[in-house]
Amino acid sequence: MKSLFLFASFFSILSLATQVPKVMVRLEKLLLVQIRPGETKEILVKFTVADGLHVQANPASKPNLIATTLQMESKQGIEFGQPQYPEGKPYRLEGAPSDILTYEGTVDIRIPVGAAKKISVGNKELNGSLRFQACNEKTCFFPTTISLKLPVQVR
Repeated sequence: MKSLFLFASFFSILSLATQVPKVMVRLEKLLLVQIRPGETKEILVKFTVADGLHVQANPASKPNLIATTLQMESKQGIEFGQPQYPEGKPYRLEGAPSDILTYEGTVDIRIPVGAAKKISVGNKELNGSLRFQACNEKTCFFPTTISLKLPVQVR
């Protein structure tokens, strides 16, 4: 009986895995940021949600939903401010009593970046991550994190 249960569980998981889209969110190429010591700029992180999917907006509509978040690692005299997320668009799941706020299509997140007054000039590469939970009209998939690298040139 135990082996029958394990066999059925394996095929249930395999069936779900085959329904997961290969690419749920595509991160667009990050452009080189050119910045001078003591300067502050705003950069744009752009991603595209695959057709037929949505991700939760930030802030999420309900406490149990996982908001889309962008985190950048401040280091080497480069500091990041708080990301500015776009407004979510209302989306209603079939049979749900109310809308939730989501992102679909192409999404732009803006984030301020500043260079210290006393920073060494040259090229730097800073790390970050985009975390989201993609869903379709029936299923929410496991939360996913995409790593990103931001090229910065201090001149």
